[in-house]
Amino acid sequence: MTALQKHNRPRCEYFSIFWRLGSRYMHNRPRVHCARYIRGARRWRQVSRVFSTSIVALAIFGTTGCGESGPSRASVQGMVTWEGKPVENGTISFIPLGEGVAASAKIVGGRYVIPESEGPPVGPNQVQIFGMRNLGLREAGPPHPPGTMLEATEQIIPTEYNNSTRLSVDIQEGDNTCDFALPEKS
Repeated sequence: MTALQKHNRPRCEYFSIFWRLGSRYMHNRPRVHCARYIRGARRWRQVSRVFSTSIVALAIFGTTGCGESGPSRASVQGMVTWEGKPVENGTISFIPLGEGVAASAKIVGGRYVIPESEGPPVGPNQVQIFGMRNLGLREAGPPHPPGTMLEATEQIIPTEYNNSTRLSVDIQEGDNTCDFALPEKS
């Protein structure tokens, strides 16, 4: 082994294969001389890949925009009663018959309010009303551990006003007041 070969000897086992192949392959060997630099190069490659992907995603989302689209919305408020008494706990949903996104609100003490930013679209909407009655604490069954107590409720409004609704309302621009006095059970 000459002094030149000793000087050019690789400093890392990873590159010893190039050394064994001979000097004619030495010009093809990577310029990195240690495994820690290889790990750093791999890490840099991962970072640059994530960075370039995030730049592309930002460009795509930046050009598509997040502006308002579709029909305009309106605010809705009102009362819901069942058998002449306010529904204490429940939900009300306005489902557009045309274009738009459904809007829902909780019924508390017989009243509900939906602001314009979350309100139903202007035009005809189907209305679904779910009313719950508290039955008090009851022991929970499986999968809960024995002795676990949960608040029990029951649906008090029949399906003709929620899942198979017959209710509809025409929402106008601006503020709307829609009261629902649901009839007694027949």
